[in-house]
Amino acid sequence: MRILTSHKNHKGLISILEAESDAPQNVVFCVPIQDDIASDIETIFDFVSYFREGISTRIKHNGKTTVIHLKLFNEFGIPILDKINSFPKFTTKLENHQVDFYLSRANFNEKDEKKLLEINNFYSGDQFYEELRNKKLVILQPNWTQLDNLFLKEGILFIDWQ
Repeated sequence: MRILTSHKNHKGLISILEAESDAPQNVVFCVPIQDDIASDIETIFDFVSYFREGISTRIKHNGKTTVIHLKLFNEFGIPILDKINSFPKFTTKLENHQVDFYLSRANFNEKDEKKLLEINNFYSGDQFYEELRNKKLVILQPNWTQLDNLFLKEGILFIDWQ
């Protein structure tokens, strides 16, 4: 999982380190996948099949950086677009705190009544261009209350792969 931000002047995501200090920033959690794979993932069932093994990311805790695994959980099948908790999610437990990252609405073609995925977010910065240039970004939406509690009570922070 990567942690990026939006660019104030153009479409696409950039590294938080590339953002201008006077620009508002959104934190975006995302998973890079190859362009051709992104175009093949059209339905929730395609998504679940591709990500069935889950994803990995990094955290910082007590001054140490650790790689952790988040399992895929999909209880409902096809999500109800106005209920984020019906979306597939990646989940883990850290220090007895549940942490969930849901598949974001930003990955759907909202004009399509069939609820098809349209994974078309991309990296447009310079810092990770070689690594991310042929990839699309699956946007995840964290449960911010869980992340806040994890940070405030345990000092655990999710960090980018850089």
